[in-house]
Amino acid sequence: MAAFTYDGLNRQGQSVHGEVVADNSNAAIEKLREAGVLVTDINEKVVKQARRRGGKKVTLTDTALFSRQLAAMLSAGVPVTRALSTLAKQRIPRLPRRLMILRKTSKAAVRWQMRLHNIRKFLTSCLSL
Repeated sequence: MAAFTYDGLNRQGQSVHGEVVADNSNAAIEKLREAGVLVTDINEKVVKQARRRGGKKVTLTDTALFSRQLAAMLSAGVPVTRALSTLAKQRIPRLPRRLMILRKTSKAAVRWQMRLHNIRKFLTSCLSL
């Protein structure tokens, strides 16, 4: 069964529009005719699929490729944020957007860690006076 949107005229000649559920457009028109509606336009209602945040599913192959490349970069001494940025520019399907979000989060965490380190240094210097 599919849903159809329609425009038409009722028995009093007034314009009407709405939705009807039927097997096909001919069955929908027949239902509306029985209800006293003269159909002027009918279209199958397009059901939008709910889009998940982040897009398509990341496959096991994508995850393995990403993990190997990230491990190689980190073992070479590349900072995490730079490694994530570099991987986001590569053509690993479905990952760039997620990696950019992760990179921003990592940068914020590094900034927070640096602030805490500076506060600790300041407090240590104040207490040693």
